[in-house]
Amino acid sequence: MCGIVGYVGKREAYPILIKGLHRLEYRGYDSAGIALVNGAGRLNVYKCKGKVAALEHFVESKDLEGSIGIAHTRWATHGEPNDANAHPHYSESENIALIHNGIIENYRVLKDALTEHGYTFRSNTDSEVLVNLIDNACKASESNAAPKADSKVAMDSAGSGMAGVDGIGGKAADQKRADMVGVSEASVSGGRTGVVEVTGQVVDGGYRIAVKDYGIGIPEAEQNKIQIGAVLRVTPIKDVKTMIQAFSFAKKKVPALRLFIMGPCDEDEEYAGECFELVETLGVSDVVFTGRVDVREYLGRMDMTILTSMR
Repeated sequence: MCGIVGYVGKREAYPILIKGLHRLEYRGYDSAGIALVNGAGRLNVYKCKGKVAALEHFVESKDLEGSIGIAHTRWATHGEPNDANAHPHYSESENIALIHNGIIENYRVLKDALTEHGYTFRSNTDSEVLVNLIDNACKASESNAAPKADSKVAMDSAGSGMAGVDGIGGKAADQKRADMVGVSEASVSGGRTGVVEVTGQVVDGGYRIAVKDYGIGIPEAEQNKIQIGAVLRVTPIKDVKTMIQAFSFAKKKVPALRLFIMGPCDEDEEYAGECFELVETLGVSDVVFTGRVDVREYLGRMDMTILTSMR
């Protein structure tokens, strides 16, 4: 199964993305790649056949600047393992880069239609069809005298014509912001331990959306939640696993409960990963790992708070 990692924030994206790819190597893969938007807004894509270590060697002299990026490890389904078939895929215009996990069942029909519109293809993958379908949707929006095309809207439009898509991630060269209002730093990983430093909530499907600076106000739809804040480091001495198990039991009795585990997750990354896995195994929702935050921004919105020793 392919590995997907993404990051947007204030830090340099490349080290975070590469570390995430290394953590997803257990899945097995045949190629790896990365896409970064640099400070000038240029979208750079680097990819190659082989292991993540080969990608690291390949990019040694490349422009790796940028605080926005996506990365991927591929297990071949459409097209043999080679540099061209590796992800991310550029659109023909090179304004959009995309990573994809899954199979587009009707990609041949879509590819023929795009070819009739003048598109050419560099790979033998179904994923390249998808990125050009999004590119075409952007152009269609622009030609209709609409406001500047939004890549998220175009992705939704393109997705309506596809069958069998599993997971995708994309970045447009002119889109320098996250498509998340009020979020200062976020990452996404298509695996349990892809991103630990910028940790967050495990959501359905096994994907981890990781958000720091949750202090953006509680949406109206969530105001009926009972917010529990636990201030601690995610380490064995704090016995976070027992807390998660207890919360799982309590939530069955009181479904409105939500648990915020507020504290660093990078002191013992292996243990933190085990805690993430436990949340998934128990199938418990509404457990949020905030990472290292200013607790004062959270406490006023908690209905109850759990404190441990400061040591």
